[in-house]
Order: sequence, then structure tokens, then C-alpha cells
Amino acid sequence: MRLKIICSLDHEEIPQDFRRKVLSLFKKSLSNTNHEFFQALFGTNKQKNYTWSTFFPQAVFKQECIIIPEKKFILNFSTGDAEIGLNFYNAFCRLKGKKVAFSTGNTLCIQTIQMVHASSIKQNLATFRILSPIIARNHNRETKKDWFYSINDLEMFQHVLKENLGYRLSAKYGEYVQNDIENLVFEPIQMKRTVVKHYDKFLESSIGLLKVNGKPYLLNEIRDNGLGSLCGSGFGMLEIV
Repeated sequence: MRLKIICSLDHEEIPQDFRRKVLSLFKKSLSNTNHEFFQALFGTNKQKNYTWSTFFPQAVFKQECIIIPEKKFILNFSTGDAEIGLNFYNAFCRLKGKKVAFSTGNTLCIQTIQMVHASSIKQNLATFRILSPIIARNHNRETKKDWFYSINDLEMFQHVLKENLGYRLSAKYGEYVQNDIENLVFEPIQMKRTVVKHYDKFLESSIGLLKVNGKPYLLNEIRDNGLGSLCGSGFGMLEIV
């Protein structure tokens, strides 16, 4: 399921660290519509099999804030999980037409919710536009430290992305998925490194176009649920070019 949601704001300014505000909106709306589902998704370390992105038309990015002159933006949502899709759709519908607190002195109102058709990928090659930055995070469980890699270090970028995919998909597909993941080939096209602010931290990430060669079921997985780490926090959303 893919959704295109048009949101309006009372004021043109939102914080640079806006993703945490969107996540708060998700949690509040899901808690009100299906508290049991909310607890299962956010009350544990359950894998978040969805991704999302935003598009701010004619936005001006400043050090601590983003200026959106039209006071409107697009929220794109995607998931390959039917239960997750249904619950988020119901939550968004419940918020439609209502003003809700978004950031300090600003409110958000969902105006329209549109389902976007996405055909199943049948070929072994796909070119994706990156709608929200890809995070390649290597987490050391012993030291509890994170290392982030961008397209500037292509070898580690690919290695960490494959590790992330293996961790995410092994329970769903079994051990054989590891071999298919290792055979994935990532070819950057007009990609570049960028840094984004998230929960007061600055994370190295990558944007642009990415060509991926691999089994169609894996291409569908990354198109539907995102690529990399923190997809549920608004990173790694892709669309077919």
C-alpha cells in the first residue's frame, strides 16, 4: 500500500528535526484508533515494516527550521504489510479534516488521502528515486555505538545495506534470503552524501538515484518497505523511476 497525503499547516515554519514530530503524530493517531496494534508496534522492538517521506514545495532550509511558503506539504507512506497499511490508513482517515498539534505554535491538518498504485516489479533490474535519505547504519551491540556510511564510501555503504536487509528479512524468508541479498548489486546514479538532523543528532546519509540488480522479490521489498536503517522513522523510501 502506498499513500499520498496532503497536509496543511497554520504557519509556514517547521523545525529541521521534523521527523520526530511526524512520528509523534503517527503514535498518537494509532493509539487512538487501535491501541492494541499501537502497543504491538511501538511498545516493543518489533521491526517497522513501512517507510515514509515528505515533500516540501518551494521550501527554504535554514539552520534550525524549514520555511514552507505554501503552508502545505506531501506525506508519502508505503508498506508491504496489509495489516500495517490498514491500521495507518484508518488512523490517517480519522485525522482528516482535524487540526492537531504538530510543532511549537503550529498545527497540521490532513486534507486529502490518496492511494497510489504500485505495480509489482517483475524484472531483475530497477532504478529508484530516493524520496527520503538512505541511512546505512552499522550498530555495534557490544559498544552500543553507531557508525554511519554514505555513498562516499561505496564499499561499506553496500555492505551495511546488505547487513540491514539480512537482519530485516531473515525471519520472513528464512536463511536462503542471505545468498540473494549478497548477490544484490547497487549502482549509484547521481547520488550524493547529505547530513540530516534526527532527534538532535546529525546523521550521514545518501540521496539521488540508485539502480539495483537482484531478485524481483527483494526489489519489491525495498520499494515497499524502504532501504537501510530507520525506515519507520522517515528514511530510505524509494519509488520506481
